[in-house]
Order: sequence, then structure tokens, then C-alpha cells
Amino acid sequence: MLARRAQATGERFTFHSSRAVLKTVDRESLVEMMGESDRCASELAHARVDAYVYACLIAVMVGGKLMQIGKPRELYEQPADIAVARFLGRNNLIRAMRLSSSKTSDGEFKTLDGEHTLHVPVARDELAPLNKPVFLSIRPEHVSLSLQNGRNNNTLTGRIQEIVYGGATSTVRIDANGLLLEALVLQPNGLKVGEECSVVLAPEHLRLLRSE
Repeated sequence: MLARRAQATGERFTFHSSRAVLKTVDRESLVEMMGESDRCASELAHARVDAYVYACLIAVMVGGKLMQIGKPRELYEQPADIAVARFLGRNNLIRAMRLSSSKTSDGEFKTLDGEHTLHVPVARDELAPLNKPVFLSIRPEHVSLSLQNGRNNNTLTGRIQEIVYGGATSTVRIDANGLLLEALVLQPNGLKVGEECSVVLAPEHLRLLRSE
């Protein structure tokens, strides 16, 4: 059951020591646990789901190096680094090359898989050299699907490979000419496996990540 949920949502259950030491889960026990803030912080540090709930600030470290620090929502919606994007929830990671000039704030990129042209708002100091592959990211809930042909920026044509029902939401996996993407939808109305659809990657939700 847990494996099936992980497949559908990308979430993994973490059973760690801060929960294991509680003989009973009640108000008094939780207050006592929170009173031991240092120990609690240490034990929750590796538990992504609990960090969102308990923390007002989250710092992500990889190999002893601080990658990013900020409020939970900020890190989730605006990951600066590929390690942060991978750690904090599900993400579509897209390898691409920059096509546009470094003097424009409208970044133009060509995906290495599928050779799609994508536009992403960028700052000059974020840009990598023209000949260096980069990663773009977008959360599945920001990927829009439609059975109508779209003409907006960043509209791709894809074929639905799989629809995984997850209760309140469903995960739709799409192949856009070799670029594999996931979309999270409330209701997969009209969407069917094997059919073509339009896939919109809204520029305001695409992020240019620092390289590994």
C-alpha cells in the first residue's frame, strides 16, 4: 500500500526516532517533545514532511554545503538548486540549453529531450554559458493539460502514458516527443491513456536551477 502511494504521489513515509520514542501520542507528550528543541530539530532534520509542518525556516545541506535557506513555501516554490528541487517534493526536471542573449530577462531554452523551445523569466546572474546544459524545473501541479490545441507560450504536444488515481488528485504521466513529464490534476476529465493532449508549462512556474 505504501509503495503504491509513493508511486502515485512521490511521497515517502518516514518512520524516525522522534516518533518512535513516544509511547503515547497525546498533548502532554508532544509538548514535552517540542520542549527538547535541539534534539527534536536533530531528529526531524531528515524528515521532509515533518519539516514542512514544524519549521518556520528550512535549510537544505548536501555534503556539508548549504544549498538554500528560506521559508518552507519559498523553498518549495522557488528552489534555487537542483538538489533542493529534488529533495523538497515532486518535480519535473528538464535538461535544456540556453538560446537567448544574456541581456534579456526572457530566457529562451531548448530542451535536450524532445527539442522543445521554452521561455523562462530569468535574471542575468542566473544564466549559465550558452554551451552548458542546465536544468529547468516545474511542479506537477503547475503542469496544465488540455484536449484542445493550445497556442500559448510553452505549449507542447504530448501523449498520455499513464493515469494513476490517488484519491483527491490523480497523476498523469505524459511523453512529449521524448520529454517525460508528470501533471497533478484534480479530475482527469476526458483524459485517456494513449490520447494526445496539449501540455502547458507556464513560464511563471518554471525555474532555472543552479547546476549540480
